[in-house]
Amino acid sequence: MIKERIIIQKEVPDTYTTPGTLPQHGWLVRPLVDVSLGLLLMRLLVGGIFIAHGAQKVLGAFGGPGLEGTAHFMGQMGIPAYLAYAAAFTELFGGIALIVGLLSRLSALGLTITMGVAIVMVHLSKGFFGPEGYEYPLLLGGAALVLFLVGPGRYSMDEALSHKRTQRSNTISQTDKVRDINVVRR
Repeated sequence: MIKERIIIQKEVPDTYTTPGTLPQHGWLVRPLVDVSLGLLLMRLLVGGIFIAHGAQKVLGAFGGPGLEGTAHFMGQMGIPAYLAYAAAFTELFGGIALIVGLLSRLSALGLTITMGVAIVMVHLSKGFFGPEGYEYPLLLGGAALVLFLVGPGRYSMDEALSHKRTQRSNTISQTDKVRDINVVRR
């Protein structure tokens, strides 16, 4: 005779994405806010920095060399002008894209590559520390890499335009959702 047993488990709130649901232990290792909120903050900060540096290279803003000066500077290192233009525009428009959260992963990948090239071509020979060392481009490139790997989060245009998110039922509360129904046959 086959006996069936149905085990219904109530969904436990996801402590990594639901604010205010930290377990009794582990508050030192669990996020204190929604992860998407943290990603938004990271996108705003990193994007703002790239916009400022891109504006220096493209527009000559903030005392920067402008597009021709950037192409000339990079040309002295053997970088062709078209790659200098690509790097400058990647910083400017990639920063804007990160802030808005549109084409975030593509922008983050371009910024990661741009910072990698900057480290190898300009900063590596000047050591880790200092105004010309590679610590700052490494930090920016690393932050862009994290955004590429993790994605922009819920508060982004990418998410708003995405049709991949499933619709959630408004009739069942979060704590009453059934996580798993396991049928065990004996």
